[in-house]
Formats: sequence, structure tokens, C-alpha cells
Amino acid sequence: MICLTKKIINIRAKLLHGSSTFQGFTNSICEDGLYMRTLPIETDMGISTGSEVQVRLEPEGRAPVCLHCRVKWLYKTPPHKLTNSIGVEIVDSLPNYKELLKELL
Repeated sequence: MICLTKKIINIRAKLLHGSSTFQGFTNSICEDGLYMRTLPIETDMGISTGSEVQVRLEPEGRAPVCLHCRVKWLYKTPPHKLTNSIGVEIVDSLPNYKELLKELL
């Protein structure tokens, strides 16, 4: 995943893995992937590099955009609660993702 054109943004996002949902924001987005940071949580997410996840972008004033993704990298930021920084590669997306990108880029 190499993002030739990326945009620094701030869109609410949810990361879904199994039966777990993690709230957060995406800060950087491109056609092939995105960077996301979760809100602080107290437990480990149980996600590792290569995990298949769903990312649900919730842009203000627009319908949610769902993406099927694969985790490319992640790291945790302690000390008290964990904030997870996650880079994902987009495996599959709905057409509304390309529409959102056209507006942002």
C-alpha cells in the first residue's frame, strides 16, 4: 500500500472485528488505505497485523461508508488506557467510498 495522493482529515470511524466495535477517528485517507486511531480503551483489541476488519467511516452530513480492510500495522500508546494507531489496506469498498474520496482529495 503506497498512497500517492492522501488527505489529512478528521472523520469519525468505527473498527469492527468479530463481535467487537472500537470507536475512533481516521486522520489520513487515500484510495488504497487509511490511518485510524481508536479512542482510549482499557483492554487489548485482539487484533494483529494481517487481521481482516471492517472500517465504518461516518463523515458528517453523509451516509456511512463501509470498508473491508486488512491491518497492515498497529501500535499501542499506553500508559493508562490504550490508544491504538492502526494502518489498514482497503481490500474492498462500496462505490460511495470513491465518491467520498473525490470530495476530499
